[in-house]
Amino acid sequence: GESPADATAVHGITSEMVQGAPPVEAVLDEMWDLFEDRVLCAYNLPYDWQVAQRYLEYTPGGRVLPFPGLDPSVWWRKITNGFSGKLTAVAAHYKVDMGNAHDAGCDTLATAKIIPHLLQDLVQQRAIPSHVDAHGLLTAQSTWAQNQEIRINAWLRRSGRQPGPGWSACVARGVPFSLAE
Repeated sequence: GESPADATAVHGITSEMVQGAPPVEAVLDEMWDLFEDRVLCAYNLPYDWQVAQRYLEYTPGGRVLPFPGLDPSVWWRKITNGFSGKLTAVAAHYKVDMGNAHDAGCDTLATAKIIPHLLQDLVQQRAIPSHVDAHGLLTAQSTWAQNQEIRINAWLRRSGRQPGPGWSACVARGVPFSLAE
């Protein structure tokens, strides 16, 4: 199908670029197999998770994404005491070349390059121990995300706006924050 112009303006993907590409269901099946029993990491993970989950709901079996996920945007807000940072701004802060912003490959590489900087800052702030494992990071991230969402939702309500789905929407769909659950 045609890629809507407003969507192309955000992610830069045109209809021509995806012509001949496998259907999204096949890609999600491959993704499912790749990430099952692993920890997924993506910047602003709730967005990607909700997009993928929307498609999975319509596949046979109505699968729910069961694996835990790390979101470096939550870490950035912890480091900066709530400052919302787009990936481009965080990459610039750490002097990481973004390449073509919103290109999945470029965003993935930029995220991979900023993660060591974020972890170092979290250790310096004593938010995590210097030798944290995925379990410890997921547990800490869960607490940070919940506290951040409470603050953001309170600010939105004070501003007369209705809060949108955030990490709590992921939790409601069965996405665990902590391996301890």
